[in-house]
Amino acid sequence: MIVFYRVSPFLSSNPNPLGNNKDLIIEKCLDSFQKTNDINAEVVFINDSLSEEWVNKLKKIGKVINSDSGNIETFHKQLDEVCKLPNEEKVLIMEDDYLWRANTLSLLNSGLDVLDLISPYDHPGHYREERFINEPKIIKEINGVIYRTAPSNTLTFACRAWVIKQNLALMKSFGIQDNDMFQALPIKMWVPTYSFATHLVTGLLAPNIEWPI
Repeated sequence: MIVFYRVSPFLSSNPNPLGNNKDLIIEKCLDSFQKTNDINAEVVFINDSLSEEWVNKLKKIGKVINSDSGNIETFHKQLDEVCKLPNEEKVLIMEDDYLWRANTLSLLNSGLDVLDLISPYDHPGHYREERFINEPKIIKEINGVIYRTAPSNTLTFACRAWVIKQNLALMKSFGIQDNDMFQALPIKMWVPTYSFATHLVTGLLAPNIEWPI
């Protein structure tokens, strides 16, 4: 598996339970990711306007690729980098405001042996929002992990390279409108119901887990 991890000094428009210190957010999320990387996956950082100090820190962990600044530009850079890979290469597309459970990357990696598209985040909105709450969900067990189908998710997800290569134009056409993009893809998304990670948005942490915040 190759991880394409985009990092930016800019805060999200969503409130973060860790507060407004982006350096702290990056540091805590990166530390949690290193603890979950139990398969020593290769990490490629997509740099969006980071300081030289941060770039030097990241170079000690993986490769750093500079990108035009902005969410759309860096997301599209991730997709373009994936398109250089063999079709069967497993990839994880990542944002920098995700907190991970330790030693779960191996579970995500093995999940891709069966499923084509996985988000590590069990989004609580799928159980609360009227547009999703009555949508039927298919359940599947893989290596002791219970997955369910999901209508969409954020722009942190895993697949094989062919999924992105076959759908590149479609995915790019939505910019960063993640819900619309995933609903337009002809591929079903799955999520673990004991979430591997959570998006750090106040009020939207993945359920069933006491996250260290």
